[in-house]
Amino acid sequence: MEVDGNPSPASIGKPLLGQHKEPQSMIWRGYHGSIFLLAALQFFVASIFLYPVFWDGPILNASGWMYTIGSGMFVVADFTELWYFKQGDESGGDTYNFSANCLGSLLYVIGSVYAIPAYSWEVGENIYFISGSAIIIIAQAAKIIRPILQFGNFRNYIQEFGIPAFIVDLTTGMGAFGYLVGSSCDLVYSSGSDVPFFFA
Repeated sequence: MEVDGNPSPASIGKPLLGQHKEPQSMIWRGYHGSIFLLAALQFFVASIFLYPVFWDGPILNASGWMYTIGSGMFVVADFTELWYFKQGDESGGDTYNFSANCLGSLLYVIGSVYAIPAYSWEVGENIYFISGSAIIIIAQAAKIIRPILQFGNFRNYIQEFGIPAFIVDLTTGMGAFGYLVGSSCDLVYSSGSDVPFFFA
């Protein structure tokens, strides 16, 4: 890779992160992006359904199923990325990074099942969501920090990966952080402590 006409010092003699012989096709991007977007949308709506004003049997049940289906779609999206980025991953960094995302999403699936009233276990639901969120936060941070360290600075990283990729990785980590805080508060709230429900 060249930056300002010169090879990036951080990348000399090292395999570049996320570099492949062939770029991602529009079909691949559309497939992966659509799954990820639909999963995120289901999480958003499912979270709204958890507010007390919506505490009705069918709506609460719908929330649990939307979490479960949405987290399952996250797993598919993450495994799609893992399969793609592990190709030619000489350092193994991408493989470990995307494997962590897959693990976090799988924990979301388990926690989501416990959000379905028929299988309700509030403590387990929150613990799995907290664990999955923590792993995803670390994985997303690594996706940003690793290339910045390799390319020498943030500007070189943006030139290589682009602002959209940075925004996607950042907002995914922020979303996981939101569920980490919300699930932690809900765990405390459900134990009888005086925590504002808005945060739970």
